Amino acid sequence: MRRLRRRITWGLFRCEKLRLETMSLKPQNQLLSEISTTTKLLLIVGCAFLSYGYLCSAAKIYFFWESGIIAWYLLLLGAISFFLNRIDTKSSRKQPTVIEKAATFGLVFILAIKLIVFGAFVFSDAFETASNYLKTNDRIRSEIGPVKGVILFSEGEINTATNLKGEQGEGVLNLVVKGSNKYKHYEMHLVKKYEENAWQVVEASPKN
Repeated sequence: MRRLRRRITWGLFRCEKLRLETMSLKPQNQLLSEISTTTKLLLIVGCAFLSYGYLCSAAKIYFFWESGIIAWYLLLLGAISFFLNRIDTKSSRKQPTVIEKAATFGLVFILAIKLIVFGAFVFSDAFETASNYLKTNDRIRSEIGPVKGVILFSEGEINTATNLKGEQGEGVLNLVVKGSNKYKHYEMHLVKKYEENAWQVVEASPKN
């Protein structure tokens, strides 16, 4: 009799535990169902690109090193899309969406700033000077082979000052040089003096 009671008690306990687990999964399943396919795709591809970006650099896989750069933009777009989905869902339920709208605005602002800064660096005279230096430098070409391209790996720093004498400045750029044999990171230090109209490379330091 005692064994039967124990079995019944244990069975009831297991049923209750299963019920609680099922209830805890419902909000998660509901949240996933509210996320659009576009949002899921952006987040999944972004995570995949980010993982590959770290992997290809660590494992010396010389293909598509731009993936790490693209990944952050995809993840930002995915986060924006996620909050837009939440706004649509909560609006249909007549729930407040202040937090979601604030988060969306903040992420859009960050994305816009990153795109503007990235574009400013890529189309700058300093970047053009650094690219030409890397493409024509004999020492670099002997290390990695003929240069096929140069990409901006991360935003560096460019400071300029203008007066009656002209413009002067200093800059640091983090670039990836894509050679025919291998790819390599370089930290470029550049200067621009009043008496000169162009940027000059002071140092090209390879980074591990």
